Amino acid sequence: MERTRSKFYGHFFLISSLIGLCLLAAMIFTSSSPETYPPWQGPLIGSLFVLICLSGIVAGVSPSTCSSLVRSATDEGQHAAQTSLNQNGVRESKGHHPDCDNFSTHTFQFRGKTYCAGCTGLIMGAVVSIFGAIGYLALRPQSEQIGGMLFWLGFLGVSLGLFQHNLPFVRRNYAHLLLGVVFVLGAFLLLVGLMEMGSSLIIEGYFLVLSLYWILTRVILSQEEHRRICDECARSSCGFV
Repeated sequence: MERTRSKFYGHFFLISSLIGLCLLAAMIFTSSSPETYPPWQGPLIGSLFVLICLSGIVAGVSPSTCSSLVRSATDEGQHAAQTSLNQNGVRESKGHHPDCDNFSTHTFQFRGKTYCAGCTGLIMGAVVSIFGAIGYLALRPQSEQIGGMLFWLGFLGVSLGLFQHNLPFVRRNYAHLLLGVVFVLGAFLLLVGLMEMGSSLIIEGYFLVLSLYWILTRVILSQEEHRRICDECARSSCGFV
């Protein structure tokens, strides 16, 4: 029953995120640009986007805290990582994944420490996007044609990030890391595309809300992928789930 509910949540958030992304495209390409673009709108939206990127960095640095909040909201508290293998026979957690070969494609080693590939990618993408947003707001070019191209590149990047666990070629840790970067950079390119095309405050505000929803979706989809891997595992004495 719990497994069925978990899959439902994953499918619901993935589909609703994609619908939201398609609605964003429909809104920007079917609406006319406002005659006046307030000078404060760009800095305001850009600053809020930077704050969202910072929240993504926090989620990447402390994924267990973020995941626990989501589990509490969805009433799924049975999948807590435990770290007492030595005394209680429970598998240790590294990089917020169990220290298990089944999760080897989700982590990587750096200077003797284990890191989550997906979270590291999100952090890297968020850092680049923050500097990119600051640089763009400082220069502020304007080209509707370039804006459209950047928007569709961002559309592709976000879509790949949301479908990360469903893509057949994502079987290596570097692929998870790269798609994490692509996901956040995709959101940044969407924002730049919207601004280049002179979108309204309502559309850009909708994009910001959607960006927060995408972060939540990524967390839930990651949890669902972890459950799937553990459910397919033959070990019965792991204790991680």
